[in-house]
Amino acid sequence: MGLLDRAKAAAQRAADKSTSLASNTFDGLWTTHGDKVCEMIHSHASQVATQGGAIISNDESYRLKVIDPAWEMLPMPVRLLGRERLKWDALFISARGQIFVIDGESVLVHPDAKQRIDKLLSKVSRSDRTNPTPGVATIESDVRPS
Repeated sequence: MGLLDRAKAAAQRAADKSTSLASNTFDGLWTTHGDKVCEMIHSHASQVATQGGAIISNDESYRLKVIDPAWEMLPMPVRLLGRERLKWDALFISARGQIFVIDGESVLVHPDAKQRIDKLLSKVSRSDRTNPTPGVATIESDVRPS
């Protein structure tokens, strides 16, 4: 095997590995990263809550201060699934009233936020199994704000 053949084989192995990472199902990644992701989202929500209700109530600031930074914090294998496929923005819009308790400018993270986050993300998992086409399914929550 010549140098060129070895280089082609190495390039193919790298391409296969990256394709494999990107084609992982959410279920497999959730088994590995789920607890970390829930904890990360909860921690981020707690930090944002200290900044007041205006950030959470305003759609644009919510996207800029909550949704986008939370995406950037995800482990790379989860991000490789794609923001659309995970319906990340829809998830956070749906979660806004379930994670945060807003009373004027006072904001708290709901005491059951971790469980609510886990439940919302499990809906992504089910939708990934039944409809792996990016952006087609929607997230509808049966978790109600209290």
